[in-house]
Amino acid sequence: MSDSDMQAAMRRVQEATNRIRSGESDAEEVVLPNGGVFRIFREEGPSGRVVVEAEREGTVLRSLPFPPVEERPPGYPEDLPFLAGSPSTLTEAGEGRARTMVWPTPSDPEAQFEDARRQLAEFGWEEAAASEKDTEFGGVQSVDFMKDGAQRSLFLNRVGGRSQLMTVDHPPMKEEEEVDGGQQAI
Repeated sequence: MSDSDMQAAMRRVQEATNRIRSGESDAEEVVLPNGGVFRIFREEGPSGRVVVEAEREGTVLRSLPFPPVEERPPGYPEDLPFLAGSPSTLTEAGEGRARTMVWPTPSDPEAQFEDARRQLAEFGWEEAAASEKDTEFGGVQSVDFMKDGAQRSLFLNRVGGRSQLMTVDHPPMKEEEEVDGGQQAI
């Protein structure tokens, strides 16, 4: 899929999301040029938030947006850092798969990175490694945490004057995956 095809598809997803948020529609599907389908719908229940789902190779990816609020909203994962005033999106692929939380527009990226780092330590995650790299696109600061055989990584990405914070959960590897070179499907 070309960049322009992907941009057009993402524009259609955003337009569908806006229609659902405004109440003009309850659910929509956007077919991608590669045949994939995004399902966008309003979640049942009091939150009424807009959910985006996509299926890839038999795995359903589910994205849940959270608005910029001052207190942890209902449905926000208790085991992930909460950054007051910052919108976020949780993406899950089901049991035994990676999970991400993205804060696309942190107001104070460095302070919020340290706040998330502190919260993870409070949740019992132990720092295993930290790094900072400059690439041709921008800087990346990361900290890897370990807990009960699972890994959680915290990233601060800076690209073109913009910043983004993200956590990525890597589930514990099963014994046969460790024997086979540590490769795990995400």
